[in-house]
Amino acid sequence: MNGEPSGPPTPDGLQPGTSEQLYHRIFETSPVAILVVDPDSEAVLEANHAVAELYGTTRERLIGVPYFRLTGDLERGLEPALYGVPPGARVVTPADHKRSDGTVLDLEITATPFDHHGISAMLCVLRPTPKPAAGPDLPVPRADASDLVQGFVAEFGALLNHMRGYADELMVQIAGLHGDPVGARELGDHIGRGDLLVRQLRVLDGREIPMPETFDLNEVIAGAEVFLSPVLRPDIQLVLEPGTSEVELHADRTQLEMAVACLVSCSVNAMPDGGRVAVRSGALTSELGWFAVEDEGAPIQQDNLPLLFEPFQDASLLGRRTGLELAAFKRVIDGLGGQVEVTSGAYSGMSILVMLPRAK
Repeated sequence: MNGEPSGPPTPDGLQPGTSEQLYHRIFETSPVAILVVDPDSEAVLEANHAVAELYGTTRERLIGVPYFRLTGDLERGLEPALYGVPPGARVVTPADHKRSDGTVLDLEITATPFDHHGISAMLCVLRPTPKPAAGPDLPVPRADASDLVQGFVAEFGALLNHMRGYADELMVQIAGLHGDPVGARELGDHIGRGDLLVRQLRVLDGREIPMPETFDLNEVIAGAEVFLSPVLRPDIQLVLEPGTSEVELHADRTQLEMAVACLVSCSVNAMPDGGRVAVRSGALTSELGWFAVEDEGAPIQQDNLPLLFEPFQDASLLGRRTGLELAAFKRVIDGLGGQVEVTSGAYSGMSILVMLPRAK
């Protein structure tokens, strides 16, 4: 969202802006696509990063556009089920929209009335609905063990996606009532950690298809608190130190964010009593950019460093860091043509330096 929304006056006893800040945080941190639409003008009032990624565009190009731009048809606006929904009710409706490249999006839209700064709007959570791999009249290929496991992973990921959407709806509704949805927010963070695990498994099995784009590495690190929030704890101090000059990469941004989250999650696990995690980035040469994650956790013996990126290793050998997360991180970095250097202190701490080719 662009800037802090002004919003209505807050009730006595609540600090001004609390609800608006919470509303802002939910939009910025949710991996679930969320839109706010004015049913009268059929204009998009707000859109989070997940929506922009879903439609293959930017938030700036979405906010303020007429809804038919999402359906890809001048004669098709807001879905009929989204009109006349009474306050407090919720509707679920299927929809087919189009990405910016013309690809059809099969969606399930969950919508509820929402007071957007005095406008009676609709809060819409958009979830892609996967198409079945085989119809009833088509032969179903024999599945091996890997296919069965990945089938379970996919179903679990879809379940987490739905749960995250409902948690986000709950948080936004409570924020509109000037409450503090601590329980719903914690639920969302737990679901976020589950989603990270699903993506790690898909990366390790080669099922996570990269979608490269050009972006600034330092911009990703500067905003890393958004995608790192599910893996942090209150006793963890996160320090972000992005470089000042632009470092353009051509890669899958969400996979890079997942790689950073894997490292930070491992650092958090290595500090059961709390501590400090630093994430830094910058330009190394005209051809290489870099980022590094440093922690104050348990050290790793030199003899165990070669085991660091092997999945399902004994976490006790890695200073409580889990091999699955580190293996998924390494798979992503290898796919980006990057290099990794690991150092561990004699008594505490580990530092992982990642060097990545800059966009040409």
